[in-house]
Amino acid sequence: MAKKSLNNQALINAIALIVMGILFCIFRAGMINVLLTIVGVVLIALGIYDIVKKLYVNAAIEIILGIAVIVCGWTILDIALLVLGIGLTLYAIYQIIMVAKNFKKKNWIALIKPIITLIVGIFLIVAKWMLVDWIFIVIGVVLIINGVMSLIK
Repeated sequence: MAKKSLNNQALINAIALIVMGILFCIFRAGMINVLLTIVGVVLIALGIYDIVKKLYVNAAIEIILGIAVIVCGWTILDIALLVLGIGLTLYAIYQIIMVAKNFKKKNWIALIKPIITLIVGIFLIVAKWMLVDWIFIVIGVVLIINGVMSLIK
């Protein structure tokens, strides 16, 4: 009986992974809106639960954070992606300078990582939502492959 329950759980997990992967591929960056709303609702629910337990300070913090995530989630995400893009770009430039100082003709492969980091950083600054869409598509494909592999196993 325990083995059958384990198989049912594995089947449910595999199907859930496939469904999540398909949703990530379809909605792409729109999934962020869904995830932010879920996080906000969970925080508000936890705040209400803390009110029942008479933990008023915790409740106030959780409810305020929940409302802030729902109302200001996109703005916070925009700022975070911009800061991440600037940080990655500056880090990539630093890496390129360090590699250039120690550059040897056969060591050109060492430039690949900083150049990729620079490209990602620039995309996060200039076209963040296109990059986020591609990231969500990759995550969706990985989830679908993981779910299919779980079904085969």
